[in-house]
Amino acid sequence: MAQQAKAQASLTKLTNGERPEDIAVAQARVAKARAQHKEAELTLNRKAELVAKRLISQSEVDAARSARDSAQAELASAHEEFTKLTAGARIEDIEQAKAELAVAQANVTLQQQKLDELTILATRDGILDSLPYHLGERVANNAVVAIVQADRLPYARVYVPATHRAAFVVGQTVTVHVDGIKDQYQGKIRWVANEPSFTPYYALTEKERSRLMYLAEVDLPESAMDLPSGLPAQVDLP
Repeated sequence: MAQQAKAQASLTKLTNGERPEDIAVAQARVAKARAQHKEAELTLNRKAELVAKRLISQSEVDAARSARDSAQAELASAHEEFTKLTAGARIEDIEQAKAELAVAQANVTLQQQKLDELTILATRDGILDSLPYHLGERVANNAVVAIVQADRLPYARVYVPATHRAAFVVGQTVTVHVDGIKDQYQGKIRWVANEPSFTPYYALTEKERSRLMYLAEVDLPESAMDLPSGLPAQVDLP
């Protein structure tokens, strides 16, 4: 991600141009270098006249010439920097920056795919109940790596006799008794199987069909949220 951000910043800088503040600084540097070069040129000319009259030594003229040459080099450097800032980026530089950004984006996508392949997300909210494996252990293919209790209302799974199936309908309120709990719960039927849990009814006699059971699930109220899983329960049949 950092490499991608760096590449994006470089491309943005090339396409948007330099900041006005940077251009202003470069322009001020050119002006200063030009003034220094002019002053060094005048100093050299004055000393050249003085050495001709034998009023100063040749070494002072040489020093003035060296200062003039240094000021001239500084002026050329400042002017080159100013020209570079105001001329804008070359097409080749922009295309290269685009290519570097594309490479960085592709690398980010690849690394994200690898991370996604190694990341397991629960399909729903819930409470972590168990972690069969510990950090560093090798997990077998298709193994369960976490057990999550779904963050939803608790429910009771019950079997309804065939003789009461017709009256046991979704949305109906029934009384639920949980072993070891004194209070009763008013639950709501949320699902009833369409097929019996044992031999299909058409293979049985009328007497045998009365012993068939239909699996059903009954939602319990929030007051039953703290009940542990697996407790035996039964409902009052309508």
